[in-house]
Amino acid sequence: VVAAMTMPSLVQNYKNKQTVAQLKKIYSVLSQATVMAESENGPISDWNMVDGSCESMDEIVSFYTPYLKTLKDCKQSKGCWATTTIKGLSGTTNRLDEFSGSFDCAKHSIALTDGTYIVFDIYSDLGIQNDMPNDINSTMAFFVDLNGQKNPNVVGKDIFAFALTKHGIAPAGIHTNSVQCSRELKNANSGIDCAAKVLKEEDLKY
Repeated sequence: VVAAMTMPSLVQNYKNKQTVAQLKKIYSVLSQATVMAESENGPISDWNMVDGSCESMDEIVSFYTPYLKTLKDCKQSKGCWATTTIKGLSGTTNRLDEFSGSFDCAKHSIALTDGTYIVFDIYSDLGIQNDMPNDINSTMAFFVDLNGQKNPNVVGKDIFAFALTKHGIAPAGIHTNSVQCSRELKNANSGIDCAAKVLKEEDLKY
């Protein structure tokens, strides 16, 4: 009886620790790739990031791919993002569900050798729901699915977001205390800025 009561909690704790470790890893990978890309291509503040521009996307992705262990470059096709419906913490369909199909050339998707999926997207509003510092004209957002096609495919559980600032990569939510990392937020942004909270607390406390 005791085992039956405690086993689910132990399993969940293990999964949470695994998620934290994976999130730390991709944060490090993206941070290091950014440092290398900047050393090769000049300051981030000088990069030509234009929202909706296919040319800008191709250029910035080319800055990163030499420093990422890419298994597959899907570009705008299926194969580097989950095909099931992407949910937020509240259970509502998340805005990142748009990546479940093909999309336009102003976005780009790749799969890494460790199973992580990444979608690159440029934003003119300086970050993910305006939680990034206003220090560059536009910013690249990195949406990562830590375990590819595997479940749960929930933003804030196995899908997280990062954004580029002139100082490097920042986890979404770092400037707003992850206010959208909530099960109570019944809209398409539920869970979108959990990365900062998880990295800070080293747990999924929600």
